Amino acid sequence: MYKEFLDSKRRLIISISLLLSFFFLLLIFKEKTIQVLNQNKEALKAFSSMIQIEKLRNLDFFIKTQWYGKNFGQFLPLIALIFSYSVFSKEFEKKTFDFLITRKSRKNIFIKKVSSIYINFVLINIIFFIISLITLSISSFDFQIIDYLKIFIQQTIISSLIIPIAVLISIITQTQIKSFIIPLTIIFLCLTLYFLPNVKITTPYNFILDPKLIIKNEMDFLPIILSILFSIFLIFFSLKIFEKKDF
Repeated sequence: MYKEFLDSKRRLIISISLLLSFFFLLLIFKEKTIQVLNQNKEALKAFSSMIQIEKLRNLDFFIKTQWYGKNFGQFLPLIALIFSYSVFSKEFEKKTFDFLITRKSRKNIFIKKVSSIYINFVLINIIFFIISLITLSISSFDFQIIDYLKIFIQQTIISSLIIPIAVLISIITQTQIKSFIIPLTIIFLCLTLYFLPNVKITTPYNFILDPKLIIKNEMDFLPIILSILFSIFLIFFSLKIFEKKDF
């Protein structure tokens, strides 16, 4: 698995660096954000359940709604995709797959590569969970660790749904472009459907950016359980294809 971590090291460092910069820029421009939101109250009425402008001066509320309920939450499926889309298609395109299977079984290769994706993705979520708590700890605002733990669990599990989808597409298409474009299209379609006010279609974003989770601190266990079961099914299905497919 060490090789898999080395292969993704650059993506991990770049992802953390960009997100960290974005996080602190958001904090630096906190007052400016509040000012802009105040100036556009009428346009934001459709999202009033998520944006309670008068509470944004509270750093705890600001981080929950503007970081987890917007920016970081929206990017999570894309981050998961960045680590997963080329996991197998890269080996096919570089013609290194035959070399890999001479040294290890297909099942062993699959488990190590997929495990490294999940570990990297969870690691990013853990890092920003800790950074959020540290930021709040050095501030004068009260917060509850359990609230952020709930957000961490629900957002991590549901946003990771794109990982088994990308893995399956990577195995079937054997090309990095298709392995990236197809899941990316799914992500943008789900995000678009989530933001369309008159569309009543439920997507993973309804639970990743759920106001009940972000504001009321209430987890929704049904989509979490369904996400886990769906991911297990897709991973198992992908493994069977990977073991039997002629490459």
